[in-house]
Amino acid sequence: MTLNKQNNSPLVIDVTRQDNSTQILPRIPVLSSEKIDWKCIFLAQYYHPAHEIPEHRLQHHVIAIANKFVTISTL
Repeated sequence: MTLNKQNNSPLVIDVTRQDNSTQILPRIPVLSSEKIDWKCIFLAQYYHPAHEIPEHRLQHHVIAIANKFVTISTL
């Protein structure tokens, strides 16, 4: 568990800032709306391996869609 060193509380993460999200995620997003300047909405697509995420709190509401990739072989 990773805590804020100043007050032993969970990390507070702003996922709209790439430098913040890398505190809990192993990779930066492959696609992001960061530079589009949308108001009140942020979109990001991530691809990363299985990993553990430290205890944290997000500054925004998040809708997360997880997709398990399946390799299909054809004969």
